[in-house]
Amino acid sequence: MKYHPFINGLRAIAVVPVILFHYEVRAFSGGYAGVDVFFVISGFLITGLLMGMLEKREFSLLTFYERRARRILPALFFTCFLTFGFCWFYFLPDDFAKFGRALAGAAAFASNFVFAGETGYFATPALVEPLLHTWSLAVEEQFYIFYPLILYALYRAVRGKRDRLAACLGALLLASFALNLHTIAHQPADAFYLLHTRAWELLAGALTFLWLKDVKLNAACGELAGIAGFALLLFSFFYYDAGTPFPGWAAVAPVLGTVLLIWPNLQRLTLTGRILSTRPTVAVGLVSYAMYLYHWPILVISRYYLQHSLTGLETGIAIGCTGALAAATYFLFEQPVRERRMLAPRRAIFAFSLTGLLALGIAGVVAAKAEGFPGRFPSTALQYVTDDKSPPQECTPAGEGFGLAAEKCRIGDLTRSKPAFLVWGDSHADALAPGLSAVAKQRGKMGLMIWAAGCTPLVNLDRPQRKIHCPAENDAVIRFIRDQKIKTVILIARWDLALPYEEGGLDGSRNGKGPRLALRTEDGRKVYDLDAFAGAFRDTLAALKQLGVRVWVVKQAPSYLEYVSTALAEYAARGRDVTELNRPLDEVLRRRAPIDAVFDQVRDPSVGFIDPVKKLCADGKNCLASVNGHSLYRDDTHVSVYGALWLRDMWLPVVTAMK
Repeated sequence: MKYHPFINGLRAIAVVPVILFHYEVRAFSGGYAGVDVFFVISGFLITGLLMGMLEKREFSLLTFYERRARRILPALFFTCFLTFGFCWFYFLPDDFAKFGRALAGAAAFASNFVFAGETGYFATPALVEPLLHTWSLAVEEQFYIFYPLILYALYRAVRGKRDRLAACLGALLLASFALNLHTIAHQPADAFYLLHTRAWELLAGALTFLWLKDVKLNAACGELAGIAGFALLLFSFFYYDAGTPFPGWAAVAPVLGTVLLIWPNLQRLTLTGRILSTRPTVAVGLVSYAMYLYHWPILVISRYYLQHSLTGLETGIAIGCTGALAAATYFLFEQPVRERRMLAPRRAIFAFSLTGLLALGIAGVVAAKAEGFPGRFPSTALQYVTDDKSPPQECTPAGEGFGLAAEKCRIGDLTRSKPAFLVWGDSHADALAPGLSAVAKQRGKMGLMIWAAGCTPLVNLDRPQRKIHCPAENDAVIRFIRDQKIKTVILIARWDLALPYEEGGLDGSRNGKGPRLALRTEDGRKVYDLDAFAGAFRDTLAALKQLGVRVWVVKQAPSYLEYVSTALAEYAARGRDVTELNRPLDEVLRRRAPIDAVFDQVRDPSVGFIDPVKKLCADGKNCLASVNGHSLYRDDTHVSVYGALWLRDMWLPVVTAMK
């Protein structure tokens, strides 16, 4: 197959947005779509390779898989073994066990199944998965297993007629795209990670070679096609964000954009083709595979070690290391293997591949089965991350009128049948519940808790960035309070969602584009963020007052700039003073001042406030991250079970006031 320099330039256009997205460059909020560009390129190149073999009557699976092994495995092995070494020294047991499962998945070309079952691509747990990015390699590897056989069978069935072969692949493309649309509506993680919902993207590249390559374009149309393709890619990279349902219809833009960049440039170089063929762009494209492999483990391990999102300088150093390591791997390892200067015989490359895959698979399975080798760390360090066991409570789906994510739980004295109170909130309500439950049980009170992750317990309030629609769910809670004649309601939430940006933590990418909260006022206007929070808070208090409810509002516990439990364990393991992680009270108060100003406007005696800061920051200077060798938090914002029980005394005024 003829070499086209612009294809390597296109690889550069694919890998750079992915890296910048992962390194939290906000302009590239949709940079993850660069993976779709890679898929189209792979489908195009693989089809060209296979068709060349078929039409010359030289089709050989051994030859095909040898070329794939030389292209994919050397750099993958080097990345995985290097990552294993770093994780051995730095990853805590639970995280190392997860890494082991991912490593075994990568060795079996099945890491996409591992991650589809464990975590969403944009979810916080993904931030401690150094091999998360291998899901896309797994999709391609699975495609390489099945596609040559399917193409061979179809080629024989249609007797080598390209138009009929293209029609068959077009039907498969439409079937995969339909599965993509169906799956994203019901199982979005599967739609993102799995082959059957991604195959249409690779098949788009296949059809570009089989069909579009022979459809002639005049010079003007070719230029327009190239410009349109480039515009579609830029639209995807700059407009999409973590809240965009993906792949779905949104994936059409990067896929079509890639097709429009390849198609006209196969006939004559357009302006876009000439740009993509420039030496710097081609140079980046040549090392793009290694850059893709290295950038994510370097980022994850750096953040894990530092326990914060990277600064601008740290980001520059990490990306620089990615490029340097990728170039070294390309020239010293990848190219010699591909050009048969190393492992020249077919038997040698297959033996190398089998040995490497077995070694990775065994290492991953052993790490997972050994529960992450806890003996690598002292017990005083592990205690910070292993003692957060939640006491039992009776929880069920919240029922009719509530979203699928909402739970209804019984807490406190479960021998009682009539609820004395209702806790209404988001995941922070679930985190604080053990302390309230303990006090309520002592006082013979049973309560209900209705919570839904990501839904602030305020009427008519939306979360545009996350595409979470909560008003219907919250209206159902109001009806539930009315119907059940609940007389005490406790509101618990992450109130700082009203502020424009999240601070610190390991997930700066949660700071998406646009407002975080939205509210439509009675006169039809839309207000956002702090104004939306203030309006919804007033509306909620008014609705509850109308029902004769006594309301308690729990102010937010201090947030931190790192995942507290993990940071404490790391500090303890390295002999550092864990009190360094305590956060200055003035930072906490400054952060929440706009929200406290809204709370301070309430003058209704039927509304009370509970503030965890009073105990967590009792010395008036610093807020505690740990007590007596236990973490008070399980991440950067949610208190741990130990922390919730340690705070139990703050609930005494609430429970005492219940009738």
